[in-house]
Amino acid sequence: MGIQASDLLAWYRAFHPDVAEGVTAEQYFTGGMIVRGWPLALGSMALSSSGGIVKVPGFAEPVRIGPLSGGREWGMLAIGPVRVALGGDIRDVVTPKRRRVALTMENAAELTFAHDLNTQAGSIRVEGNLNKVEDFLKLSAAFGRQLNHGWELSDRRLRSRSGSGSSHSPAGGMAGLAFTKANLTVAGLNQPLNISEGALDWIDGRRIARVMKVEGFGGTWTGSIEETARADEENGANWKFHLYADQLNAADLDRWVGPRARPSWLQRLLPRCLEGRRRAPRLVNWSAA
Repeated sequence: MGIQASDLLAWYRAFHPDVAEGVTAEQYFTGGMIVRGWPLALGSMALSSSGGIVKVPGFAEPVRIGPLSGGREWGMLAIGPVRVALGGDIRDVVTPKRRRVALTMENAAELTFAHDLNTQAGSIRVEGNLNKVEDFLKLSAAFGRQLNHGWELSDRRLRSRSGSGSSHSPAGGMAGLAFTKANLTVAGLNQPLNISEGALDWIDGRRIARVMKVEGFGGTWTGSIEETARADEENGANWKFHLYADQLNAADLDRWVGPRARPSWLQRLLPRCLEGRRRAPRLVNWSAA
C-alpha cells in the first residue's frame, strides 16, 4: 500500500476542523500488512517513509520529518524513533547511527510510538528541545489543539520528557515539559511571572505544576500546584496548592492584582472589615517561610 501525508492530513481535518487552512504536508508512506480470520486480526505489518515536510502558517521554515520505519513486533505495533525538527536542513532529521542525547538537540525532538495489540495500551515517547515555547504553542494551535487559554508563555528553552497513555486513557502514564528563564503572562495579573525554573507534569491524567523558582508578587516562590484524583461523580477539577514564598508585601500584591484605580486590593479583599472607613488602610509587610 501507499498513502500520501496530504491524505492523512485531510482525514485528520475531518475530526479536527480547527486545523489552520494553510497547513500542508508533503510525505509518502509505503507498507504492507497481512490480516487473517473473521473478525479480521492483524497478522503482520510493516511501514516506512523516507521523510517529508509540513508547512505551517506563520513559520518561515517548514517542520522537517526524518526517515521512519515500523511495524508489528511480538504483539506490539511500534513506529520510530523519528526525528522532527523545526527548520534546519535534512541533516537535522536524519537519525545518526548512535542516537544523540535528547538534551543536545536544538529545535528538534525524537518521537517513538508503541501500541500493545493485546492490552490495547499505547504510548508516545518524546525527547527533545525547543528554543522558544511560543513555537510549540503556535504549532499546537495550528493543528487544532489550543493549549493556552487566558495565558501566554515565552521561554528561551522548552524541554520535553517521555509520556505514555492508553486507548482508554490517552493522558495516562507520565509526561512533562520543563521551562527555564520563562515569562508567564496571565489574564488578571498586571505583571508577568518570572519563571527561573519550573515544570508541567501529567501523571496518570493528573496535571501538576512544579514551582522550583518563580519570582512574582514581590517574592520568590517554590512548591507545587497539583490536581487531585477525581471521583466519577465530580464535574470539575480539585486542586491542592503547596506554595512557599520568602516574603510577601501588601504593596507589591496590590501592584500585581489591583486595578489601576482605587479601591485598593486590600479594600476589595476585605470589604466587610473596611466598611465605613474613608481612608485607605496602611499597607503592611507580610512574610512567609
